[in-house]
Amino acid sequence: MTRPRGPTNRHRRPSAPLRTLRRSEPAVAGVIAATMVVALLGIIIASMYAISVPVWLKNTENHHMRQVGTDFTRMRNGLQEQVTNGNSFSVGHTITLRADPAESWMGVTGHVVGGVVGLDTSGESQEIIAGATPADVYAAAKGAIFFTSRNQQYPAVQYVYENGAIIRWQDNGDNGTMFSAPPIDLFNDTSGRRTLVYPAYSLLGDPGTFTGPKSTVVLTTVRVSVVGEFSNVPDFDAGKQINITITSDFPQVWEEFFRRYLQEEAALIPAVDFNVTRSGSTVVASIEGVNRLQLSSAVIDVDI
Repeated sequence: MTRPRGPTNRHRRPSAPLRTLRRSEPAVAGVIAATMVVALLGIIIASMYAISVPVWLKNTENHHMRQVGTDFTRMRNGLQEQVTNGNSFSVGHTITLRADPAESWMGVTGHVVGGVVGLDTSGESQEIIAGATPADVYAAAKGAIFFTSRNQQYPAVQYVYENGAIIRWQDNGDNGTMFSAPPIDLFNDTSGRRTLVYPAYSLLGDPGTFTGPKSTVVLTTVRVSVVGEFSNVPDFDAGKQINITITSDFPQVWEEFFRRYLQEEAALIPAVDFNVTRSGSTVVASIEGVNRLQLSSAVIDVDI
């Protein structure tokens, strides 16, 4: 007797749920793989933002700080030319307050934070006086033009024009540097007389700060410019002691400058031909044996 043949397990068709699961396995794997790729890309992009964007901003701000240094140098040179030539007309000096517009980088756009420029008519000062009689003031000056950064990544930087010089101070860096020296000159003339040439510029105007646009103009007008010379009198013929007294927020910069200049450039001997002392915010450079003193004094109106 022959048994009817029924379906075997080998030829049995899978149930509908099982067939659906088997067909969806490649799709599930694709979704998982895509999710992992997206997550990995997210981690990479986040890492690039965390590392690269601050570096990008820092480089942009660093470039801005170099530009401001160039602006201040041009302003200093322009002021010196105004005083030297006795120009009575106003001259504008451009100061870059904000970095160039930040180009789009990986979706980051906008402006890098800039800084402020201002005028201080009371803080920084100088006097050129006779060493033997401190009350004998040959010339005096005061005032400073300054720029203060508002950097996000690059260390804070400040530029200060005072007493004919530019000082650069950087946060978390050195204690300030003489970015551009004052137009001092000390030499022996053809008769062998020790001659000191020194500027004394007073900056007047409405004190305060200015910020906002990409750049601003510092307008300077020389109201008074006088070159005074002291020589051919008994005190100077005998060789007078001249004291240059500087009061500044950066006394260490002035102290280092005078020591280096008088010893290395003017070839004077420390403790014999000159002494430099510092007390608080005041620096005194005492120069011995001056036979001829030439002072370039000026009163300069500043409008920001």
